[in-house]
Amino acid sequence: MMSPQKNEGAEAHAKTKLMLVLKALESVLTDVGSSSEMGKATLKAISSISKIVGKDVDTSEGLTAAETMMMVQAAAGPGAPPKPAGPPPGAAPPGAGAAPPPGA
Repeated sequence: MMSPQKNEGAEAHAKTKLMLVLKALESVLTDVGSSSEMGKATLKAISSISKIVGKDVDTSEGLTAAETMMMVQAAAGPGAPPKPAGPPPGAAPPGAGAAPPPGA
């Protein structure tokens, strides 16, 4: 009988999610400081998660905005509604009506 194998893909995906959590916690720490009760708890969480993620934490620095958005949407789960796209470049803001023809 074979023993169950570790799903390395799922673990890598989970580490990526934890890297996003670390970035969010670092942002919280910037907002509240490290001396407040919330800041101390945030530092504790950062320390715990950093031990799990390990040296891979710095690999998230190279993520593009699109990659980060895809990970956030994936973390939201399959039932979450997609975020609506913005207007195309050069489009008039909502409620501004049609743009005048060139040269008018």
